[in-house]
Amino acid sequence: MAPAVIPSRSTSRVRPQLVKGASTRVRAALSRSTELNRLMVSWRERLNPDEVAGLVHSSGRRNVSQFEMAALCEVSEAWYGALERGDLDRRYSADFLDRVAANLKLSTGERRVLFLLATGREPSARPPSAPKISSAVVARLNREPWPAYLVDTTWQILARNDATQRWLPGLIGEAGGNLMRWVFCSPSAKKQMVDWEYDAHLAMAQLRARFAVAPEHDRLQQLIHEILATSEFAASLWKDDPCIWLHDDGNRQRLLLPGSTKALGVEILSSTPLRNPDLRAYSLVPVAGAIPADCTDAAPANEGDADLAWRATCHPGARPRPRKITIRRAAA
Repeated sequence: MAPAVIPSRSTSRVRPQLVKGASTRVRAALSRSTELNRLMVSWRERLNPDEVAGLVHSSGRRNVSQFEMAALCEVSEAWYGALERGDLDRRYSADFLDRVAANLKLSTGERRVLFLLATGREPSARPPSAPKISSAVVARLNREPWPAYLVDTTWQILARNDATQRWLPGLIGEAGGNLMRWVFCSPSAKKQMVDWEYDAHLAMAQLRARFAVAPEHDRLQQLIHEILATSEFAASLWKDDPCIWLHDDGNRQRLLLPGSTKALGVEILSSTPLRNPDLRAYSLVPVAGAIPADCTDAAPANEGDADLAWRATCHPGARPRPRKITIRRAAA
């Protein structure tokens, strides 16, 4: 029997045959200008004229016109029309784009896309609004046996579980539920945070980073002024030790729980809810040392002595090391 002949495979790549002119059309469809035009028209056409303040209502209307949008945004129809057509040769101000976003009722994500497509730049942070916390979020916090809480852009606790009160009573009582005020202004923080000076250094670096993002935030300014006026150590850090620390997700701390003399090592899990990027969720997960009995089933395997577990995470380069601060007291 003659051996079967196996056809050889060609090493050349098979290229799909494009319809003539298709490549040019695809490139045009993927341009910033085209995408801006499509989205702007879509956003305007989804508006209900009966729900837009300042328009003359008439039965049977289905869309808000370009002329009306221009009037609402306080610009000429030609200028608004240029933006809607995707004309990227013009320089659109942030103030104008914010008026457009407000009148089109854009979400935070849509506003960001508008700025990126129209200018190539990220928009500035929006003024904070009163957050809406759903029952599902509260239920998730209550399921955790260790402290779990939700804070706003000034580290004010908006929702928490019972373990937060049990572990950190001073945070709720002395500091009124503000994490930064507790760290710098509450005596209980120095007693419970085994490495208070180190942790305060990181907290101040977070305050400085948040101020850089939202320098006009009134409540944030008030909080910083209060902390600097109350804590001499905080004032010295702010003045002499500039450092930025964006978040403490994955950071480790040693705590002394009320009534305990042995340190507990916790790992901080921090995340930002996509529905409201101004908020941040925290969980203090026990990983070493004196883990409370009601947490042992849910906690990861105990790493042993909290002091050794903490030192293992503090090798040079892992985290910013605080400099020793000498506070100079004014002569009497």
